[in-house]
Amino acid sequence: MLEGLDAIDWEALHHAYGSAADVPGLIRSLASPEATERDEALSELFGNIWHQGTVYQASAQAVPFLIALLADATAADRPGILILLGGLASGSSYLDVHERPRPDPADDPDFHAELARELSWVRAAREAVEAGVPEYIRLLDAPDRRIRQAAAFVLGECTGRADEAAMALRSAFAADPDGSERFGLALRLGALGREADVAFLRAVPADGPIGWAAAVATVAILRERTPAEVVARVATAFSIPTPLDDLLAALAWDPVEAVEMAREAIEKVGDAEAVDALIAAVGSVEPYDAPRLASDLLGRVMPAPDTPRAPPAGPLHRLGGLIGLRFGDPPYRPFESLDARQVAALRAIAEAGRAWGSIMDLSADLRRRELPDIREALREYLDRR
Repeated sequence: MLEGLDAIDWEALHHAYGSAADVPGLIRSLASPEATERDEALSELFGNIWHQGTVYQASAQAVPFLIALLADATAADRPGILILLGGLASGSSYLDVHERPRPDPADDPDFHAELARELSWVRAAREAVEAGVPEYIRLLDAPDRRIRQAAAFVLGECTGRADEAAMALRSAFAADPDGSERFGLALRLGALGREADVAFLRAVPADGPIGWAAAVATVAILRERTPAEVVARVATAFSIPTPLDDLLAALAWDPVEAVEMAREAIEKVGDAEAVDALIAAVGSVEPYDAPRLASDLLGRVMPAPDTPRAPPAGPLHRLGGLIGLRFGDPPYRPFESLDARQVAALRAIAEAGRAWGSIMDLSADLRRRELPDIREALREYLDRR
């Protein structure tokens, strides 16, 4: 199963921590009968041949042996190996991620030569993972649900063979007898980025978590060209976060909270659709999300002026705001200068009780825009007009 592992000069290759001489032993440990040894080996590989999203010279060399382990039905950690392969397929170059702005090629040719070398490792790792597409497709029918989910995950990262991967994911979606796995399959279709899948995703019934996953996948593909009604479906995450979080937590890959996924999706679309979604959402999210969403909404409808950030409110002022007291109102911007969308956004913020009274409050952002920085004052400002 691991023939040829020792034929590679691993010591001459390197990973995130230097020589890759430890890699063959770690790969063999993935087949160990001891769970602790397997777990430690997988953790080590997640830190060296793939390290916080970056890949290295030894990464592509390790991939064929990881794929070979998938064919062993007795291998206990196939879901973890599949997730590792998915990370390797989407990995990036260290310099490409961390060195911004980049020096001019004429000023630093050595930097650009090293960057080109790292990018060749990225391509090699992705192509090596994509060579295993037939095996991942086979594992979509595995008896173990976690293996099926993890196979879907890695297929979603195989963008160089997106047509094959998408057809397999769509077939698995159609064949899912009770719909329990369609949530993750729809999300992985979006990761492939094929516009050919948009019609398929748009045909998914809009109601429920699977419809939400299909909408997020559609936004991932179309980005700023996403129809407004799809953005509205994405925004439903703000009103039903718990069931979505439960489904995300059940996936084989690391989950992202539903609200965060919705935020990421909304950020890819045009401001008009995003503002409408945020207006609908800001009053219904969890308390820890409300101030951030309110600040995002305010920034979209009223960009901050080019003035220094307003100083934070003093403790007496803030205490007064929390109990409804005010100490004299400064001159505010004329209400007539606001357009209808700005008024709608401010009303949504004023009514979103969870957006007020937290450590991350809106006072400074509102004062910079010459608006009332206490909830009751903002309500009165809007209601008097």
